Amino acid sequence: MTLQDSSQFIKSLITDQSKKSEQKIYEEFIKLLSALEHHDLSGTEVLSIEQQLDALQLTRYPQNKKRFFKRKLHAFKSYLKTHYGLVNKGHYSSIGIAMGMSFGMISGLVFGDAFGIDNKLIIGMIFGMAFGIIIGKNKDAEAARQNRVLITI
Repeated sequence: MTLQDSSQFIKSLITDQSKKSEQKIYEEFIKLLSALEHHDLSGTEVLSIEQQLDALQLTRYPQNKKRFFKRKLHAFKSYLKTHYGLVNKGHYSSIGIAMGMSFGMISGLVFGDAFGIDNKLIIGMIFGMAFGIIIGKNKDAEAARQNRVLITI
């Protein structure tokens, strides 16, 4: 199944669907496919991606379409990340924020007790989030320089 065929198939599912939550998943899938169409990929990469779309078996969906397509979208994104290093815009920033908040809270507890600081969790979370944003933005900029960011329109 080519990228255009997949996109057309999912667009046909949007017109058949009335649930907003399912429509959001379909629209995200379409945005990802259109970003792939506009990304500079070699012929072998496009062929490999189309083979992966065939392997996902998008046309054979069960009764619970929302859960099915959500899992397939996640599997496709992880395939693109592991095989080609392609990520969405802001991918590393969101991971950096989450990791920074977690490590910040832990370090706030440890160092807050050692230095006798009140509100140690909040202060640790703020500093951790700041460091996470800095590291995530740097990783996002590096991915953009290497042309590994899929810009969804």
